[in-house]
Amino acid sequence: MNEVPIGRIAAVEFSTVDKKSAEDETPVRLCNYTDVYYNSVVSEDLDFMNATATTEEIRRFTLRAGDVLVTKDSETPDDIAVAALVDNDLPGVLCGYHLAIIRPNKSKVDPRYLFWALNGLSVREQAAAAATGVTRFGLREDALRRLRVWLPSLKDQHVIAGLLDTETARIDALIEKKRRMVSLLRDAMQARTDELVLGLSVDSSDPSPSGFFPRVPSHWLETQIRHVGVDVQTGPFGSQLHADEYVEGGWPVVNPANLVAGRIVPISSMTISDDKRAELSRHILRRADIVFGRRGEMGRVGLVTEAEAGWICGTGSLRLRLSAAHFSPGYLKLLIESAPSRAYLQTGSIGSTMDNLNEDVVRSMPVLVPPLDEQSEIVKQVSVLRERIAALTALLERQIALLQEHRQALITAAVTGELEIAA
Repeated sequence: MNEVPIGRIAAVEFSTVDKKSAEDETPVRLCNYTDVYYNSVVSEDLDFMNATATTEEIRRFTLRAGDVLVTKDSETPDDIAVAALVDNDLPGVLCGYHLAIIRPNKSKVDPRYLFWALNGLSVREQAAAAATGVTRFGLREDALRRLRVWLPSLKDQHVIAGLLDTETARIDALIEKKRRMVSLLRDAMQARTDELVLGLSVDSSDPSPSGFFPRVPSHWLETQIRHVGVDVQTGPFGSQLHADEYVEGGWPVVNPANLVAGRIVPISSMTISDDKRAELSRHILRRADIVFGRRGEMGRVGLVTEAEAGWICGTGSLRLRLSAAHFSPGYLKLLIESAPSRAYLQTGSIGSTMDNLNEDVVRSMPVLVPPLDEQSEIVKQVSVLRERIAALTALLERQIALLQEHRQALITAAVTGELEIAA
């Protein structure tokens, strides 16, 4: 197998162009880390940032057709040397500071082939092994030059690059189609859930007194949370719970980050000791409490089960506790997750740098109160619906993963000589 270091078939250089602008430099546009990391092709269509550069930097780092850009550092060694191909000359667009520019010698290597070779597992594994660092890992310029690629004849390189262009585009289209299906399933599930929770399919309905809901079933009640026996309480003030009071292996504290896909998920680094929990005893959660975030994105909700009972409502959360038999906890959770409730909470949140809910806003939130037996039936139907959608999306996501594995295996086989290529 004819393997050669990249430095023998291409010029390799780390960019020195940073994001700062200087009055004595020439205005340019800068291709940065994320432009490469999230795009396999660098083209005029990308939204490059404005910066300035010296005359020498413009000469060395202006992007040309066939250049291959790679990321040279990352938080993990296995995420280094992500590559993107420059499809056309881009006058005025320069390679940015956190990137390396690889300029192929076109008499020795097809730029498209080199791009694909850099995407093969062999090169990615070499880059990971060569990376150095502790909290952030990086490749040295000489290490990048030493990465070895399999180099067939130019004729075979053209064939391999053409094959991979075609086949990966086909696989990518299939992956995108399945991702759209996942998105459509989730949208359909949310629409059907809202239809059930808001009583939109009930035949006999009246106008919403507040105008907050589309319609209100005639035998349902619309009121505010303050009138239906729901106790509302925010988590402790920031002065009551400091970051340095978190311990490992203690009682989990429930903040917005703990509310994931309708569930309450512990974070090992956000727990407190028995003594601190005793100080915050009024914020201890009970079974059937509802917790939702009062900061940032609204609508993240969790229902406390036996597993989470005893945990602590965090500073960034609000706790609802039912003190009268107006609501099934499961139904109230679904109602808070509905589109009208999310819109209300978002509108009612206030803050100069981050949206923030207070107790009065939540107490004034309009709610629908169906008969308890209907609430139980709605919760049951939504549960069945979500189980079905979860099974379908899991199947689609597994298919996506298999397609991604096949795509990577095809690239690796093609650029290491393991795949027989017909000229």
